[in-house]
Amino acid sequence: PTDILTATQREEGFIAALKEVGLTPFDIIRNEFEIKTGYTAVKRWIEEKSLPTAVFAADDHIAFGAIDAARE
Repeated sequence: PTDILTATQREEGFIAALKEVGLTPFDIIRNEFEIKTGYTAVKRWIEEKSLPTAVFAADDHIAFGAIDAARE
């Protein structure tokens, strides 16, 4: 969520780390720290047949949702 300072700082750090090695993000999804956030994102990528090479989840709940969608 953009109203949480640590969430904003995580995003800034993520983008800065990618820039350092000459990469750009595949996608950035700003939403709540909930399982459904990760699940919905990965399901959409799968349905669109457009997958990233890696996923950086801002918290464990998002990661669990992403994993659940990938397993399905």
